Amino acid sequence: MISQGHIVGLLNPEILLELEQNPSGEIAQITSLCSALEIRYDWFENETEWPSLSSRIRSIFPDKLQIGTIRLVRDGGLFDNSSATMRLKNWGQILTEEQTPDLLDLEQDCLFDFEALNALASARDVKIFISQHNFLRIPPYPVLTTLVEDAKRVGASGVKIAAMSNAEGDSDPLYDFIQEFSKDFPYFSAFAMGNTGKPSRILSLLKGANLSYGSILESSVPGQLSVRLMHEILTKITEINDETAIRQFLNQSLL
Repeated sequence: MISQGHIVGLLNPEILLELEQNPSGEIAQITSLCSALEIRYDWFENETEWPSLSSRIRSIFPDKLQIGTIRLVRDGGLFDNSSATMRLKNWGQILTEEQTPDLLDLEQDCLFDFEALNALASARDVKIFISQHNFLRIPPYPVLTTLVEDAKRVGASGVKIAAMSNAEGDSDPLYDFIQEFSKDFPYFSAFAMGNTGKPSRILSLLKGANLSYGSILESSVPGQLSVRLMHEILTKITEINDETAIRQFLNQSLL
């Protein structure tokens, strides 16, 4: 596997409960294939347990990179859009705990909260990256570059773009985007959603991104690959080095 790249596994209440109850079971074995874990706080209905989630996860996987996310509905999450500014209170509680995520994910259209969130995060040596989600199409290249410009302007530690692919070849601008800008940030993620975007979750890492997200159990978004399958492909990286080859491998694996 490429050493610079992280397979990021997404954690929900079902997965965390299974990890705690059966730390050597199948789910734990799959999760161990991830080098990073995203705590999807918005998937945990009881907000009072949010501050303790990082500690619970570190008790099982102490060395894995943790990403904290409270995703809004408009960006594919469960946190109410009208309560977007209320997340600062949640983050404040999360960041006062002994154990915290290493990274926080803030949407590009919520940069009005960056300064306040960064003040909370910096006090705990927690970094922030800026994300953009487009469930219709891959944005034009100039729109992609605004994500980089905004991240640099506020001093974010990385960027993430997840956008919908509607046809083979749609992901090509994302690869150009990665190759041009990934070296400018410690953390970089750019991939396509949808069935035709599946290969980008692997190829993006080969192009220079270092975060790509996979499912530990069922997929949470269209075109998301399982952690187990991503790991299998990446261990054969010398044999599979372009989108066509990755697509062929996926087609064979899913038969």
